[in-house]
Amino acid sequence: MAALQAPEEVRSTLPRGRHALTRQKVVASQRKRLLRAMTDEVAENGFAATTAARVYQRAGVSSRAFYENFTDVRDCFLAAYDESVRLTQAQVLASWRQPTEPTAGDSMQRIGEVLKTYLELLAGEPNVARTFLLEVYAAGAEARERRLMVHDQFVVAVRALLAPEGGLAAEDEFAIESLVDAITFRVTRALIAGDLGDIPTLRDQLSAVAVRLCPWLIPEPARR
Repeated sequence: MAALQAPEEVRSTLPRGRHALTRQKVVASQRKRLLRAMTDEVAENGFAATTAARVYQRAGVSSRAFYENFTDVRDCFLAAYDESVRLTQAQVLASWRQPTEPTAGDSMQRIGEVLKTYLELLAGEPNVARTFLLEVYAAGAEARERRLMVHDQFVVAVRALLAPEGGLAAEDEFAIESLVDAITFRVTRALIAGDLGDIPTLRDQLSAVAVRLCPWLIPEPARR
């Protein structure tokens, strides 16, 4: 799953002039600004054209601050990716666990909520989406491996959501993997086309695909 950075967490800035912030808070603020600057720089100019200087200048910090936090551009990119994943997973899981009415606990209801949260996050943070769903593949082998690992984690989470009792046949396991593939590709396609506003509208279509691929989600009488 593509990882998102919460704006309130990454856009914090230090007060001008003298302040009473501890060194630890200053370093934490600089790191967050660097992660956001990396995300925006890569989204706008591509990973290949991104340099450390452009990132730390955009973040409004010194070169020393950059190299105190990261060894190079790729190291900063990977850190931004990991933080994005952490924040995305936290927000999506929060929507998953939230009680709903009138069908609390129903798998279809919950997959709809998860899709809504995920798609709205992507649409609301287009630079994050572009960087970590498109440009990640240009950032080297380690970045690509992490992207696939996160994708596999999403498969595991969706499997737990759609088949909490387990015991799926091999073809059903493959169906869930195909559903996650469909979600990822449809979002990526919209990003490439620049149709960011259309991303949240994919919810109903992807929910319908979930039913087709995973028919056990609908009780037998309702399928007739």
